[in-house]
Amino acid sequence: SIKGSVLFPDMVLPLQIENPSAIKMIDDVVLSHKMVGVVTRKRTEGENANIPPHEASYSYGSVGLILKMVKMPNGGQNLLVQGLKRCKILEFTQKEPYLMAKIHIFPKGKVKRTVEMEALISNIQRLFRRVMELSSHLPQELGVLVMNVQDPNNIADLIASNLNIQVEELQEVLETLDISDRLKKITLLLNKEIQVLEL
Repeated sequence: SIKGSVLFPDMVLPLQIENPSAIKMIDDVVLSHKMVGVVTRKRTEGENANIPPHEASYSYGSVGLILKMVKMPNGGQNLLVQGLKRCKILEFTQKEPYLMAKIHIFPKGKVKRTVEMEALISNIQRLFRRVMELSSHLPQELGVLVMNVQDPNNIADLIASNLNIQVEELQEVLETLDISDRLKKITLLLNKEIQVLEL
């Protein structure tokens, strides 16, 4: 599990690995299929801070492909991981020497672009352009990319992964499987971001 970020399908995320069991797992995975299940760890404080990672993680995540792995002098690893598809942990099948789980992978079906969906996408693109105008940290190329991506799934996930929002909100987007509902959620998040930026 990872802290502080969420891996979406088709997104690339840099990760730093320092936990010995996770390092062992990555070493084994890199020698075989190079794929891992990536879930986000919930925020735990106080008496909940010592809950084991598998009990303190969200069940929804993404199947990730390790694109690059660099071993660090301190024994840790720097990774580049690309999200492939959404997944859900059904049950953990192994705890030692590292966690393994049985997962369900959600197929990325072809989306029928209805009139309502076209309107949602058009509105989202307009709102995201406004966010780009108000924000200094987003590269201009991102705006071009959002305008040219054809798959509604990719539009929603690309925008979500670049918004300055809480991990819990990112996780909600990841767990929203219905694309129409996800686009509506993105619309709300964009409006909220614009309100903050316009203050």
